[in-house]
This record gives sequence, C-alpha cells and structure tokens, in this order.
Amino acid sequence: MDGLEHMTDPYTAVAEFARVLKPGGIGVFSIPNYSNIEKRFKFFWKGYLTKPKRLEDFRAGGANLFNFHNSPLTITLLDLMFAINGLEIAAILRDQFKVKQVLWRPLVLIMKLAAACASAESRRRHASDLTLRDEVILGGNTLIFITRKTAGTAGGQTD
Repeated sequence: MDGLEHMTDPYTAVAEFARVLKPGGIGVFSIPNYSNIEKRFKFFWKGYLTKPKRLEDFRAGGANLFNFHNSPLTITLLDLMFAINGLEIAAILRDQFKVKQVLWRPLVLIMKLAAACASAESRRRHASDLTLRDEVILGGNTLIFITRKTAGTAGGQTD
C-alpha cells in the first residue's frame, strides 16, 4: 500500500487493509520517512515535518487534498496503527542510503548511547529500539514496512 500520507484518514485505510488480509498474510506499506535524523532536525529547527502549504497551493493543485501529504506518519504512530489492527512488523527496509546521513552519525551515536543508558522502562516508553534502528534514523526518504497479519487484533477482537 502506497500513499497513506496522502489520505485524510490513514487509520481507516490500515484497518480496512488488515480486515481483508488473511491471518498470516503479508502486507507491504511504503511511507515517507519522517523519523530519519534529517527530518527530526528539520522539525526541531523549522517546526514542520512537511513543507507548509497555503490555500493557493491547494487551489493550484486542483482543490484536491490528495495532492498533499495530509498525514505525516511517524514510525511510532505507524507501529501503533499496525498493532491495533493485528499487523506485526516483520521487517523495515529503507529505499536508499543517503551519503549525507554519514554527517549525522555522531549525533545518532550520542542518541543511541543515551538510550542505552536509560532504563528498560524508559526505552520501552520512548520506543527507542524502534525509533533508533539504523533503517529508520539513518534511512532514506522512504521506509518500506513488511507486515504480517496475526490471528487477531491487539484489541482482543478476532477475525
């Protein structure tokens, strides 16, 4: 599934995808990597995850919201959406290695060391094992999630 970030309700789209997927079935999701170190720094510095859009942009785009990234989904939100709908992440792949990511490695190392020194509860609460994976934090512009449908959803409902 590609284009979740263009949807006004990506949660419903993931729920429907999971509903029609058989237990044990594989789902593939391609999402912009809003969790890499460059995007994190851009958010810290500029205060946004996607380029700001104005009403003029909307009108010039044919007055269609699907021409924009309406739902910038971070890795922790995706993980929650998948878990709620009985999809477990089997693998995370990056589309490319960005050479300039090498410049961020010292900061990433400090972040990983800080997480390693934190308590297990803190690491769990902040999802450090997920957010600091090399594929994510040093990933390219796109993340590819390979998911597997479990027998039931996290909410206790069964198919």
